[in-house]
Amino acid sequence: MKNILTKIYIHPLTYIVIITSLFTGLFKQLLTFLFIIIIHELGHITGSLLLNWKIEKIVILPFGGITIFNELINRSLKEELFILILGPLFQLINYLIFKDINLYFNYYNYGLFIFNFLPIYPLDGYKLWMIIFSKYLPYKLVMYLMLLISIIFIILEFRFELIYILVYLFLLIGIIKEYYNIKYIYHKFLLERYNYNFRFKKIKTIKNINYLYKDCYHYIGDYLIPEKEYLNKKFNLF
Repeated sequence: MKNILTKIYIHPLTYIVIITSLFTGLFKQLLTFLFIIIIHELGHITGSLLLNWKIEKIVILPFGGITIFNELINRSLKEELFILILGPLFQLINYLIFKDINLYFNYYNYGLFIFNFLPIYPLDGYKLWMIIFSKYLPYKLVMYLMLLISIIFIILEFRFELIYILVYLFLLIGIIKEYYNIKYIYHKFLLERYNYNFRFKKIKTIKNINYLYKDCYHYIGDYLIPEKEYLNKKFNLF
């Protein structure tokens, strides 16, 4: 637990909101909201500890938290789902225990729960749909598709109020960065397949290397070259 505490990073925007709340008389409300965020992230952290996932950083933002993992992209979709679900589950248990504390606690729990399940990068709703789509679509296509959906939902949910502008601007910047990282992420995804001997139960035939699925082994091209053999040729060129 001590090691985990060293990985907590409080975003500068959070400090600004804390200072602002002191001058506006909203400090207690902010503490309530941050408490809910921490419990939610504790769920993700618990799931990662149970499955031996490595935590890189836990970012605390004024509108939510993000637990960033230093893990293989090719970890099981079931493991991803388990870690994802524990966040909302911990939040729900926390709500059932403390729901009669005050009105703000109930309101913030409801608001965070709804907001967090929007399919916008990097919220839990985005991750949930990434997992669902990854069962039926190639991984690279899913990354592009989910970023497009993220932008659509930002447009649909956008309001001309300062707090909404700041939050969705922050999210939009993250989406743009993720878009430019897709090639790097997919290359890492392939490199893991080359370096490790993953055992997948499902087998698919695909046209080319850009159509790999998560949790599947592949035969590629017209001659149905085994995935491992194809990747050996690809990476031995360098």
